[in-house]
Amino acid sequence: MRRHGTTSRGPTAARRRRRAGPPHRAADIVSRRPRVGVRVTAGLGNQIFQYAAGLAVARRLGGTLELDTSYYRKPQARPLDLARFGVTWQECHVPGRSGLARAISRLLTGGRNRFFSTRAELRERGFPYDERIRSVRGDCYLDGYFQSPRYFADIEDEIRTRFDPARFASPGTAALERALAAEPAPVAVHLRRGDYADPAVGKKHTLLGPAYYDRARALLDGRFPRATYYLFSDEPERARADLAHWPPVTVVAGLDRFEELHLMARCRHFIIANSSYSWWAAYLAAAPEKVVIAPRQWFTPPYLRELPTVDLFPEDWILV
Repeated sequence: MRRHGTTSRGPTAARRRRRAGPPHRAADIVSRRPRVGVRVTAGLGNQIFQYAAGLAVARRLGGTLELDTSYYRKPQARPLDLARFGVTWQECHVPGRSGLARAISRLLTGGRNRFFSTRAELRERGFPYDERIRSVRGDCYLDGYFQSPRYFADIEDEIRTRFDPARFASPGTAALERALAAEPAPVAVHLRRGDYADPAVGKKHTLLGPAYYDRARALLDGRFPRATYYLFSDEPERARADLAHWPPVTVVAGLDRFEELHLMARCRHFIIANSSYSWWAAYLAAAPEKVVIAPRQWFTPPYLRELPTVDLFPEDWILV
């Protein structure tokens, strides 16, 4: 017989509560925003490319960006430099990629707290722009270099503001800043050597010789007869020797790489190396009608066939 007046404490209500599950907490509701994780690796220029691509996806999805910086726990890793630009982030913890590691992680956390237990993972295919990134939805994890301005075209102004090198102005850069401002056409010339001179690294990354810089200078001299040249390099004395046949140039030395990035971006025109560091110096420069000359041979010929650079450069840059 059914009893009238049964309260919510009865077994029927209890079963309803069990079916409905625990009440949602505010943190659970916030966590429903898409979480975009991106693996950050290598040097400064690569870090900015990876961050910019991840941020663009997060902005498009209305989500949050998290960084997987586990690469920098390696003993020989380069410094993680994003914080120098005032960038802060939530760390993206990704357990092992094997099925067993994922299963153990989900078991230990009840499938709730592990980062992206059901994430979509996008691993970059090759070097050109990967169209699949436009189709990413929900929680996702991005793994690649993402070296193309097409990845962050939607937030170009935000990237330029966030990574404005002017923050690295210092008393040590003041005199050269004044000199650059007084010149009608100062040109930043970047020669990268360092690890590129290592035979193992040189199998992939071309060590550019004077011929490239001579052709680039001839183009700029034809357009800007009053051009002046400022030489930046990780080996300034060797760079001076490589271009000893040039008319006088100003060799920039004795500053750290962030101060030099700032000074490069203060120039009006650019001859960059096959380096994401000088790529960003030229890209972030605010000079109107700037002319940027970049090397067509970004990699050695065998790698260039596998890694075409069709999407690496803005359309108005000149390839030599």
